[in-house]
Amino acid sequence: MSPSTCRIAIILTFAVINVTCFWLFFHPQSYTGTPNGDCLSSSASSTGIDGAKSGNNIFVEKRKKKLGDGCFHVFLDVGANIGVHTRFLYEPNLYPNTKTAASFFNEQFGTSRDNHDFCAFGFEPNPAHRKRHENLMAHFKAGGLRYHYIGVAVSDSVGNMTFYHNQDEAKEEWGFSDHVLNKDAVAEVVPKIRLADWIMDEIYDREMPSIVLGDYADKKPKVVMKMDIESQEYAVLPDLMFSGVLCKTIDFVFGEFHHWNIHYPPDEVTGRGGLELGARESLKFKNELLRGFHSVKHCRTASISGLEDESYLHDGVALLSYDNGPTR
Repeated sequence: MSPSTCRIAIILTFAVINVTCFWLFFHPQSYTGTPNGDCLSSSASSTGIDGAKSGNNIFVEKRKKKLGDGCFHVFLDVGANIGVHTRFLYEPNLYPNTKTAASFFNEQFGTSRDNHDFCAFGFEPNPAHRKRHENLMAHFKAGGLRYHYIGVAVSDSVGNMTFYHNQDEAKEEWGFSDHVLNKDAVAEVVPKIRLADWIMDEIYDREMPSIVLGDYADKKPKVVMKMDIESQEYAVLPDLMFSGVLCKTIDFVFGEFHHWNIHYPPDEVTGRGGLELGARESLKFKNELLRGFHSVKHCRTASISGLEDESYLHDGVALLSYDNGPTR
């Protein structure tokens, strides 16, 4: 072979190698093996572009499935008690005296909605209501509707906390909280989650369904949250706001603010956080928090309403299966 022919062969060989490397860089998922000489950089070849390297194989990391996948609209009932708000959403015709919740749902989701476009999540830490929520899940599942019961308290951190049964069974234990409201209160330790993390893990960036059945004026998926968490709002709401989760995920919030004495200790590891408020101070803190929220120009959350719907305290409407047979 002549020197010129040899040079041409070498040049063509390097050209082929470079083209191959260029193609693999932009199509890593199509590549299942590594040649003897990796053409990716050392940092890229150790992890791939969107995945990880195991032995001689590069694989793309699979997306974690979210509870919110396939849900066009989402309703978060945070502090669900016996779960009547999800019934207000899914079965409005059974609750003619529900005014506030019905108005909010119609305003946010419209009146031509289809329940199969929704997922509802009920957060309720009181073990006394577990059976009720299990019945609700079975009830809605029979009709092809999605309701998830999550038996935990919500806060701005993960762990356990002590709640108290405050001898108010006649009111469905509305006062089950971290406050002692009765001299005969009974303590119970319950698990807690950081709500901001849960929303990011399970709702934010969820996969949209391929088919939407309802007729929605703005055609946009929404997340609406009801919050009645017996003063935990002073931990949860600032965390949602300052983490950015509220403004990029939640479209509308409604619920009750409790003007109680507030005591939240700082983080045990970092020493950061914590809150001490008297009853009057809690009202002022709430007003300043909402003032700060309304000062933000770029936020998905349209509004935070302090209105709650406490109609149908005991529900009073039997759970009927979809063949009209009673389920409780």
